Amino acid sequence: DGRILRLAKPLAAVDLLIGRLQRQLAAGVFISIGMTLIFGYMVYAFVSRPLHRMAEASQALAVGNLTHHIPVVGDSDLARVGSSLNAMAKSLRMKMEELVEDKRQIEAIIEAMSAGVVVFDHDARAVLLNKSIRQMLQLRGDPAGKTPMELVRHSAVETAVRQALHGIDVPPVDVT
Repeated sequence: DGRILRLAKPLAAVDLLIGRLQRQLAAGVFISIGMTLIFGYMVYAFVSRPLHRMAEASQALAVGNLTHHIPVVGDSDLARVGSSLNAMAKSLRMKMEELVEDKRQIEAIIEAMSAGVVVFDHDARAVLLNKSIRQMLQLRGDPAGKTPMELVRHSAVETAVRQALHGIDVPPVDVT
């Protein structure tokens, strides 16, 4: 029958609506990207950076720098960890100072003894010798690090020292 009815409306209004939607979408994308960047920086500034500084400071403590102070910053958990590490470092520093002082006192007592005294480490190497034993054995130079055989040249002394280091009760040894 060939009858066709065509209705048309100008597309200018639709194009205007699509353009407005595209601009709103682009603005939303830019705002989202901006908010993501701001949030990422805030996470970095308030969590990652203080955590990184704390990790560096704790590494300094781990290698023995007990005077290093960890910054107490960040959220309450990070601040608590920093405070705890600082307290631990202070406690360790005080214990180390006590040990050094105790060692000095022991060395002074051993040095003042009239009997000859040699202190060996777990590998039977001389760590500490007092003046009396140095005179008795007529030792010259630094005898630290030497074995009993190098100090006395007597196999019975070497054997006795090694047995004593293994917890075996050793009878007196005559080196004359």
